[in-house]
Amino acid sequence: MKTMRKPMRSILALFLAILFLLPLAPIAEAVSASEIIVVLDGTPVEFDVQPQLVSGRVLVPVRFIAEELGAEVDWDPASRTVTIEANDDVIILTIGSNSFTMNGETQQMDVAPRLAGGRTLVPVRFIAEALGKCVDWLHPIRTVAINTISETRALSLYDMTFPLTVDGIRVHEFTLEDGTLSTWNDIPVPAPMEGIISLPNFPGPRPIVFLIHGLTRIEDIHDPVYAGFDYLVQQLAAEGFVAVSINVNVEYTYDFGESIWGGWGYDLFNQHIERLKAANAGEDMGYGIDLTNTIDFDQIHLIGHSRGGELVDIFYRRDRMEGISRISSIIRIAPTVIPYNQEEDPEFGPQPGAGPHPSIPVGIILPEFDGDVRSLEGQSVFDEVLASGESDSMLSLVFLRGANHNFFNRFMERDEGTSQVNRLTRAEQEEFMMQYAAAFLAVVSGSRAPWGTFVASYAQPQTMFGFPAIASTYIPAPRAVIAAPSASTSAAVTTSNGASAGFHVQAWNEDGYFSHPGISSDVRLPLYDLQWSRNGGAATFPLLDGNFSAHHALSLYIAVDSSNDRNPEGHDQALTVVLRDTAGESRSITIPRGTAALTWNPGGLEQDEWSDHPHWVGHMPLGELRIPLALFGGIDLRNIAELTVSFDQTNTGAVMISGIYLT
Repeated sequence: MKTMRKPMRSILALFLAILFLLPLAPIAEAVSASEIIVVLDGTPVEFDVQPQLVSGRVLVPVRFIAEELGAEVDWDPASRTVTIEANDDVIILTIGSNSFTMNGETQQMDVAPRLAGGRTLVPVRFIAEALGKCVDWLHPIRTVAINTISETRALSLYDMTFPLTVDGIRVHEFTLEDGTLSTWNDIPVPAPMEGIISLPNFPGPRPIVFLIHGLTRIEDIHDPVYAGFDYLVQQLAAEGFVAVSINVNVEYTYDFGESIWGGWGYDLFNQHIERLKAANAGEDMGYGIDLTNTIDFDQIHLIGHSRGGELVDIFYRRDRMEGISRISSIIRIAPTVIPYNQEEDPEFGPQPGAGPHPSIPVGIILPEFDGDVRSLEGQSVFDEVLASGESDSMLSLVFLRGANHNFFNRFMERDEGTSQVNRLTRAEQEEFMMQYAAAFLAVVSGSRAPWGTFVASYAQPQTMFGFPAIASTYIPAPRAVIAAPSASTSAAVTTSNGASAGFHVQAWNEDGYFSHPGISSDVRLPLYDLQWSRNGGAATFPLLDGNFSAHHALSLYIAVDSSNDRNPEGHDQALTVVLRDTAGESRSITIPRGTAALTWNPGGLEQDEWSDHPHWVGHMPLGELRIPLALFGGIDLRNIAELTVSFDQTNTGAVMISGIYLT
């Protein structure tokens, strides 16, 4: 199928005059291909053959980049030539030759096209500028930024997808000989060693994923709550992981006393690992399948739901107390969160939760209509890490629109959510969970390169795997805070044309309407409160750092204040972000309606007996509005003088911002 052609005659002459006067910045020949990213209008371009650096030029597959830019490409294997056509202009390149022809006239280039992996590679600047694009080399982050020549661009909206593997994977149930748990008073507790397991159709050893269920109403300690994750166990095995869901009901019962700080669950986890290690070594432990040499115990991943989402965090922290390093990542689904106490308990010793956030990748899923963990406690984990910057690993947070607490586990039948509109079905929540878990684990295990929400060079997606969601990601380095709300910094924000900037602190159980999830009694969340009463208002922020050049993206943590009458009910917001350098050059990125972080948050005002004022029922999550810095091509990112949010897309509105960061 032919692609749309774009005019090129008007700029080819200019290109030929300046092509060889604009080399990339001097860089070492030895830079690896994996360090080079090509970004087209803010969206990274994926190649099947990676870019190469040759004599100071970045070479890319010509077909990928030319067709992305609207040209047509033909390959003649007999003559080893590539023909690029756009309108009436024709460029012919020959493999291994520095000569090329444009409309029949012979010209010279300084680096010849070459073949690699069955693809023809050419200097990216050659193709992009020939097709009317602006090209910048961002040396500190090894990125080629290709942009449409324009002072104003729009942020692209996209769906983050991950095609799942369809495979004939079986789920096997197992019941092993009971284990024994110890208690603080040395009374042994019998522990059922039950669960389900699936193996991938890949040669071993493979990474292993443990799924830990939460607390729910059961009649017997053997009730198969663990089997409610059979769909996820099966899919993760299809993606190449050994997947196990284990019975941890004993952790939540009081029949034998009380588990202290997840101790029984941790003991169960360790006993399952020891038996799996024996089976992996060839012993028959009663699993009913051959596990010999199938598991890589150096790559253990944990997924926990509800109280299980709390337990997997405790498992990591208990390992850390014991000096053990074996857990590679954690996913916490609708988790409860322990309010960790740094002080040692006089009776039970040090609390395993004390200490910094895990130094491994963590994912957190928050269902919008969680009728169990109603405050969405997992949000506080993300907020604390974002504010402190103390974690050295990725933290992915997803606020999943329309989801409830129970539909992630098939054993939990009741839909405990309160809203009757815009709900996800059980099948939809399972589909989301399979794709998110598969994508997250593929990235953290290294089986695929980071993309989408997991890497700073992408904008955050509009939807995730086809479902409405607000994604936010803490990426540790390079990272810088450039605007942080306080009474003084809010006063320093300059506004114009009907806009105002205030300072607001959200606290627990306050008489305020804005309702960010996860706020507890010991948390106070400072916010910029921005409002506008007519189209064209603007707010300009004082910057803590004007050097953006070592970073990939600009991130605003922002939410629509749905309780404010300036936001029409049911309408998403839109705005424009403007950067101006010290030389006076500026670039504007329009953030359109439909951007996830600027969506309307459903809810309503209600009056209760404990307050003199109504409060907002529903959540208004602050989400990451991430703008790749490559979109701002044409200004000096080393010397940014101003960052302005322009309210030029809607007539009225109100948003809250908790901070502006560079990642």
